[in-house]
Amino acid sequence: MGYSTSFRSPFTILVAVILMAVVFTLLRRTTAGLPDRSPTPDPCLGLSPEECRELDLLDTGEDLGEMGGAYPEDDLRVVLKADEVCVNAGYLCAELEVSGIDTILRWPDDTPLIRVWVPEPADVSPQAAKVLQRAAANGIRVWHEFPFPLEVSTRLEAGDPDITVEWSRNLGGNRLGNTGMRWSRSGEAFHAEVRHLQLVTHYPTNLEVELTPEQLQLVAAHEMGHVLGLPHSDDPRDVMYPQNTAWRRTRRDFETMEALYNLPNWAVIRR
Repeated sequence: MGYSTSFRSPFTILVAVILMAVVFTLLRRTTAGLPDRSPTPDPCLGLSPEECRELDLLDTGEDLGEMGGAYPEDDLRVVLKADEVCVNAGYLCAELEVSGIDTILRWPDDTPLIRVWVPEPADVSPQAAKVLQRAAANGIRVWHEFPFPLEVSTRLEAGDPDITVEWSRNLGGNRLGNTGMRWSRSGEAFHAEVRHLQLVTHYPTNLEVELTPEQLQLVAAHEMGHVLGLPHSDDPRDVMYPQNTAWRRTRRDFETMEALYNLPNWAVIRR
């Protein structure tokens, strides 16, 4: 009786197993000294630009520039869901559509008073200077008691003001105003520092023509809104729309300010 050609004796099988083990050991020794070629995981994979910046900005003294701020440790932050806080919040979450994440940056709740000095602009006639000065002061005053008392003066009073309006004939491009803020936090203490609040006196497209008092009043209201923490609106009827297209403050302007100051300072809103 013959044997099948697929049959192997136990000795043959044992030799094959030993040879395979030797080959496997040699391969491991050969590749052990080679560098790892596997890709390094991207620490920002799946994160928004703001979240990615957080990885390197855990120092509470870090400055992010205009309308920016420092990021405290994660365990001190409150994370909010957009679908829970963006309803009936005006345009508070308008910029969230772009970044996917936003941070609440505003003045501390215990702010008793914000003092603003509006000097006369120097590059217009004396008569126009008083008119534009008064218009700027009136624009800033629209936020009086929303949410804090504002003391807006056209004369330099005793003591240093919190904000001094700066005037310029031109800020470059089509800008009519500019605001620079530094928001900082140390533990549970918050601080808002106004680096500058700048207003122009003339049209960017025609530096021989002065802004009307009505236009300047809206520009001042817009920039003061940024000082208080408001983002840009997505509706041209609102004062906080990026272009100067509004006629007056709207219900959404007040609604957004109210929503802003009802949320925890430095909280993070995520989509």
